[in-house]
Amino acid sequence: MIAFPLLAALISLACAAIAGRRYAARRRPHELCWSIAFGFFALGAGAAVVGDLAGWTPLLVRLFYASGAILTTGFLGLGSLYILLGRRLDRWGPGIMLALTALAFAFVFGTPVNPARLGEGWHALERDGTPTRLLAAVTNAAGASIVVGGALYSVYAGLRRGCRATARSA
Repeated sequence: MIAFPLLAALISLACAAIAGRRYAARRRPHELCWSIAFGFFALGAGAAVVGDLAGWTPLLVRLFYASGAILTTGFLGLGSLYILLGRRLDRWGPGIMLALTALAFAFVFGTPVNPARLGEGWHALERDGTPTRLLAAVTNAAGASIVVGGALYSVYAGLRRGCRATARSA
């Protein structure tokens, strides 16, 4: 079914463009990180659309996995860290994400693809016991923890500042 990946790709492209425009206007690093994250998600969803329509290839499998399964959550997490920590991340945040991006593509493009399983999409990537699987697990766990933890902290901080009264009047 291509409807969901196509819709996801289109929405992600729109979000990437909006966040990119906001970054260009305001130069807030979290918006750049989120624009990149949405761009990676759109790339992964686009690979799924092309794979479902024209048949999966090793390149599509790898693009889907590197961009969607590894990098999207990492960049979302970095964007959330920028909101929480501000410009203190300027020294090491971008370097970590560039290194993560290089590692993700190096590992994924170094991981074999089982040609007999190409009909199963990204499942054709033989990631069991590889650094690719570990990198995906660590990146997703860390990125998701940062996003969820940052959201919970924002709620807590808002309640402490008295946003409760504003929420009642809305």
